[in-house]
Amino acid sequence: MEEKKHIYLIDYLKAVGIIMVIITHYEWEDKTTPFFTWFIAMAVPIFMLLTSFNFSMSFERKTSGKIIELYQWKNVMPRIVRFTVPFVMVFVLEMVLEAMEGQPYSLKEMITCFMEGGIGPGSYYYPILIQLLFLFPIIYLMVKHISWGGVAGVALLNLAYEYYVRYSEMELDTYRLLVPRYLLFLAMGCYLYFHLKNEKKYPLPVWAMLPGFAVGFGFIIWVYQLENQPELELFRFWTRTSMLTAFYIFPIIYLLFHYLKNKKIPGKVGVLLSEIGKASYHIFLVQMMYFEFFDDILFPLHPAVLVTIGNVLVCVTVGYGFYLIEKNLHEKSAGTFRPIRIYYRKIRAFVHN
Repeated sequence: MEEKKHIYLIDYLKAVGIIMVIITHYEWEDKTTPFFTWFIAMAVPIFMLLTSFNFSMSFERKTSGKIIELYQWKNVMPRIVRFTVPFVMVFVLEMVLEAMEGQPYSLKEMITCFMEGGIGPGSYYYPILIQLLFLFPIIYLMVKHISWGGVAGVALLNLAYEYYVRYSEMELDTYRLLVPRYLLFLAMGCYLYFHLKNEKKYPLPVWAMLPGFAVGFGFIIWVYQLENQPELELFRFWTRTSMLTAFYIFPIIYLLFHYLKNKKIPGKVGVLLSEIGKASYHIFLVQMMYFEFFDDILFPLHPAVLVTIGNVLVCVTVGYGFYLIEKNLHEKSAGTFRPIRIYYRKIRAFVHN
C-alpha cells in the first residue's frame, strides 16, 4: 500500500470552491456574466474532479484494484458514514425548523425529502455522493486499464445519458438528483491522478488539451454571452456545468496540479484555507440550511456585495464549527467502539486460521 502524502492544493481548491458555492447561492439578478459562467459556476465541477482524484488515490492506496475489493464493506461503509452522519444532523435540524414554521413534514414526506438530499440550494449533492460510491469503481477501472480510452468511453456514456434525458423528457427534479451528469468530470479527475502518478502510461501533453479547452470555453461563450441556450437540444438542465464545460475547467485544474501539487501556502493564510477546505462538506450542508431559513433574516436589505461577504463569513464560521463538533463526536465514538472492532478482528483471524 502507498504512503499517503497530504496534498494541500486539494484543501485550497476545496476552500475556494465552497466560497464560490456560497456566492452563487445568493439571489443575484444576473448569473450569466463572465464572472459567474467562467469562475463561480465551476464550483461543483471542481468538487467532482477533486472527489474523483481523492477516490482514485484512496483506491490505489488501500486496495489492489480488483472490482470485488472495491465494493467491500470496509471500503464503502466508512465513506457512507462520513457523508451521512453530518447530513443527518443537518437534516434533523431542517425538519425541526420546518415544524417551528408551522409546516411539519409527515413521515412519508420526511423519507422523500431525505432521499432527495434535504432542503435548500445544492440539496442534490448528498444523493449524488452516495450514488458515486457505487458508480465510481467502474469509472476507476475503465480509466486505470484503458488509459485515455477509458475517459473517452465514459464521455460517450455521459453523452448517451444526455440524449436519454433529452428524448425521454426527464424532468428537472429527477435529473438534478442523478450522478451520471457528472460522468466526464469524474473520469477526468481519475485520469489526472493516474497521469501524475505515471505520465508515460497516462500521457497528457498540454497542447493536446488546447482543442478541448477551446470547445469548453467556446460552449460557455455561445450559451451565455451569445444567448443561444434556448436553441439547445442537449444539456438543457444545469447547462453551465454540463459535460462540455469539463473541457474548460479540466485544463485549469491540470495546470494547478502540474505546477502547485507539492506547494504549501506559508503562514496563517495557508492554514486558514486548508482548514476551510477540510470542512468544505460541512460548510456546504450549513449553507443549504442557511439560505433556506436564515439569510433573509440576517441580511434583509443591504448591497449585494456586503450581503455576500456576510453570507460567506456566517456559513464558513458556522460550518467550520460544525465540522469540529462532528469530528470530535466521531473520534469519541471511534474510541468507544475500538475494543469491539479489535475483538472482532481477532475472532475473524482465528476463524480463518
